[in-house]
Amino acid sequence: STQSTWGHFLSVYFFSPAHGRWVPGTRSPMHRPISTRAFGGLLLVAFVAVATAWALAAGEPARTIPRRAALSRTRPQIKGVSRDGMDALDTEDDLTDLTVRYSFANRSEKVEVADDVQSTTDLDETQPVDIVPAEEEGTAGVRPILVSDDEALRNGSLKWPTWRVLVPAVFREFMRKRPEWALSNSNYTVYLYQRLNRRKPRYSYNFGHDAGVFAKFIVDFYHNLPDVTIFTHAHPEDHNIFFFKWINCLRPDMNYTNLNRLFLRNRGLGYWASHGWGAWVEQCWRDLLEAFNYSFPARKEPRVSCYCCAQFAVSRAQLLRHPLSSYQKMLKMLGEPPEVCHEGALSTDKLWAAHVPGQKKYAEHPKFHGKHTAAGALEHLQHIVIGGQPFFTKAYGNRQWCASFKPHTECPGSPCKGFTPQDVINDDGG
Repeated sequence: STQSTWGHFLSVYFFSPAHGRWVPGTRSPMHRPISTRAFGGLLLVAFVAVATAWALAAGEPARTIPRRAALSRTRPQIKGVSRDGMDALDTEDDLTDLTVRYSFANRSEKVEVADDVQSTTDLDETQPVDIVPAEEEGTAGVRPILVSDDEALRNGSLKWPTWRVLVPAVFREFMRKRPEWALSNSNYTVYLYQRLNRRKPRYSYNFGHDAGVFAKFIVDFYHNLPDVTIFTHAHPEDHNIFFFKWINCLRPDMNYTNLNRLFLRNRGLGYWASHGWGAWVEQCWRDLLEAFNYSFPARKEPRVSCYCCAQFAVSRAQLLRHPLSSYQKMLKMLGEPPEVCHEGALSTDKLWAAHVPGQKKYAEHPKFHGKHTAAGALEHLQHIVIGGQPFFTKAYGNRQWCASFKPHTECPGSPCKGFTPQDVINDDGG
C-alpha cells in the first residue's frame, strides 16, 4: 500500500535510533512504514477510547440523598429562623427542586435532592406495582383494614378497628419497604392510598401532593369517618421529631389540632409573586376558601398565620361541619384532573396579584404540577377550612395543646405542658 507522510513520521519517530527525534530522510530498519489505512484505524481506535472515557466520566449517575441530609450540607440561613426552623421548613419554601454540590475530602460529587416531588404522569399501568398488597399488613395481633373491607367502611356497615386512623400521603417512598410506623397497630389504624397504578385498589390520582390524598379520604369515607383522622406526610418526623409521641397522646374528645412545630406568622404571597406565580396561587387560595363559604377581601393581598406543612388531626364532628359537596369541590381542585386548581381564565378583577407587575395572568398550566397551588393552598388554609380557626390564628399556648392532648404527666411526650413553639417566622414578604 501507499506510504503516508504521517506513517513515515510515526515510523521514524517511534522506531529510529534517534529515540524520538525525527531526522528527515531517515527511516528505521526495525519497522515497516505505517500505511494510510492502518494509520486511519489507529486514529479511529484512539477517538473511540477517548470518547468512551469522556462519556463515562460525564454520565456518572448523581448520588441521590434524602432531602434533609442534602439541606443539612447546603442549608441557607434566613434571618430570624434558627437551624431547627430551617429543618422544619416545608417544600413550599425555596429549598426544593435544586441540585447542589458538596465536597468530600478529595472530590466533588453532584447531589440531587430527593424531595418526594410527585410527577403528575402516572406510571405505565402494566408495571407490577404492589403498593397495596392483597392482604394489608399489620403488627402482630392487630387486624388490619383489608382492601375487601373498603366498601363496608364506606357505607358504614363496618366500624374502624381503632378510634385513631392514620392517613399518610405517599408516592414512591414505600416502594421497597413500608416503615413500621405505617403498619396498623393497637394505637391506630393505617389507611394507605397508592398513586402509581389506577387499576390497583386504593388509587389516588397523582396531583396535589398530600392535599389530593387528604381530600380523597374525606370524600371516600364522609359517611363513616373515624373518630379522629390523622393526616400526615410520608416522612412525618421531618416536621416534628415528636410526631409519634404526640399522636399517641391525643385525647379521644379532641376537635382539631396541628401536629407540626413551625409557626408562620403573617404569611403573604410575596414569595410566589417574586416568581411570577402570584395570580395562580392567589386564585387557588380564593377558590378553596369559597368552597367552604369563606373569602378574602377582593384586590387585597391574602395573608394568614398558620402552622406549617399540613400535618394535623381532626375529629369526625369537625369534618362534618361542612357538607360533602365542599370536600368534593376541594378534591376536584386539589387532587383530580385536569391537574389545575382553577380551570379557565383567572378572576383578575378580584386578584391582588393580577395588578402586580410580572405575574402570569393566563389560565393555570397543568405543567405547574400543583405544588404551589393545590398543595400550598391546603397547607396555608387547612386551619380555616378544616379546623374552623381564624385566618390569623395564634401560636398554640398550653390551653390549646391541652384541649387536644393528654397531660404530659399522664402521657410522656405530650405537648400539653406549656409548650412554646421553638421556631416562629415573622413573614412580611411571603
